[in-house]
Amino acid sequence: MQEAPERETELGRKLEAPLDQGADDERYMRLAIEEAQGAMAEGEVPVGCILVDRSSGEVLVRAGNSTNRSRNGTRHCEFVAANALLKEHGRAKLLDSCLYVTLEPCIMCAGALQHLGVPEVVFGAPNARFGGCGGVFSVHELTAGPRRDGKADAPRSKLLGFSCRGGVLAEEAVELLRVFYATGNPNAPEEKRHRPLGPTPDSGPTSDLGGIP
Repeated sequence: MQEAPERETELGRKLEAPLDQGADDERYMRLAIEEAQGAMAEGEVPVGCILVDRSSGEVLVRAGNSTNRSRNGTRHCEFVAANALLKEHGRAKLLDSCLYVTLEPCIMCAGALQHLGVPEVVFGAPNARFGGCGGVFSVHELTAGPRRDGKADAPRSKLLGFSCRGGVLAEEAVELLRVFYATGNPNAPEEKRHRPLGPTPDSGPTSDLGGIP
């Protein structure tokens, strides 16, 4: 396990170093890809994730996108997984977990991960249009949250930030999205049902999505 500085959470616990990179990353990402495949079989945009206990390596929960089935635009797989973990295991487990997700979390999801206190994120493909972990904004690096009570002179809430790295099995993650949009997203507006996805000169495989329903 790599050496990393301990990190104090709002519960006063110390988090251990992150999971080993390399083989572990690919093994866990393949499980997230399985969830993405399952989501695609249900007519969802194929993005999947798992949450892993950083101390034991146990897979705590798995989830795929559920926006189309639920008719709820916030039901990205990160929200689904975090809600399930909180219900099944409680907040302490969430604060010592690592998220593996096939697509870089969007700005909305990255913000949620910040407020929930997830300390580590590993993603597959970059999200060129909506990425919140470096693709568009670096939400994971923020340390100051909204001002309390919405007042200009009120103190800001403190954010812990989270570590993230990407590019794990990115080509496989992008290929799922490419197949989905080539077939046509039945729940998207007609003009957005077929969207070409491809590599960019600088970042390699990327999901240049026009929107995630």
